[in-house]
Amino acid sequence: MGKGEAEEPAPRDGKALLSAGGLVLAVAAVFVLGAVLHREVPVAAPEAVDVPAPVAGVVEPLPAAPPAADVAPGGLAERAQADLGRAAADAGAWTLQLVVACQEEGVQRLLGAAAGDERLYVFPREVSGRACWAVTWGTFSSDAEAQAASPPPALRLREAPRPRALSSFAP
Repeated sequence: MGKGEAEEPAPRDGKALLSAGGLVLAVAAVFVLGAVLHREVPVAAPEAVDVPAPVAGVVEPLPAAPPAADVAPGGLAERAQADLGRAAADAGAWTLQLVVACQEEGVQRLLGAAAGDERLYVFPREVSGRACWAVTWGTFSSDAEAQAASPPPALRLREAPRPRALSSFAP
């Protein structure tokens, strides 16, 4: 063939065409499914955790509410203010944070599980604009001493408590 002459296209293989069409169809299906299934999942505040219900198979329920001595008559807000004063008077600089809960019932269940334990503290917290409470246990002179401590088993915690400086709970 000469310089100006056009070549005739060669016939394509039927299997290659079918394979390429299938690939294009599969890619299109992935994009369509991705668009249909795509949704935004709200992210919860990392510290907000409600006290879990009793573990399955355990028949002893937690008390519904702690005795009157554990929660002030004004509720958790007054208890939290009183505990801020108690913690400030303690010589310890560290505590074990058990949970941060935004539902009063969960905090009261936890307090009721160790009713009368004067080492439990309730501190006010704010999580994503919501009024919440941090429940802590004990006061310790150092981070290492707090890490070595063990809260009462009656609390049935799902996660290990974290040592926190008491100053982080100051208003």
